[in-house]
Amino acid sequence: HSSMEEMVLSAAKSSGLSLEENSSWNSSKGLSLVTIGMDSIGAVRFRTVLSQCVPHLEIPNVASLLWDLPNLESVVRFLRKEKKEETSESISC
Repeated sequence: HSSMEEMVLSAAKSSGLSLEENSSWNSSKGLSLVTIGMDSIGAVRFRTVLSQCVPHLEIPNVASLLWDLPNLESVVRFLRKEKKEETSESISC
């Protein structure tokens, strides 16, 4: 797995989503964020953690995060796309 996938999975876990501590990327990537417990408060936490990890990227607002990026895999795709449009700065988490 890439460092981006691991960072997103770690951010999800630290945001209080219902993922087992030993959950793998493959078992988690397609799960709906709402199904694994993301509500508006969890989305704010998740967005905050992501913003700290990739401060040079613009993370969507909470409503967009929940509806436009419905699972962890879509979050990674979005971040990769944004990263390509930005400089080659690295992930800081």
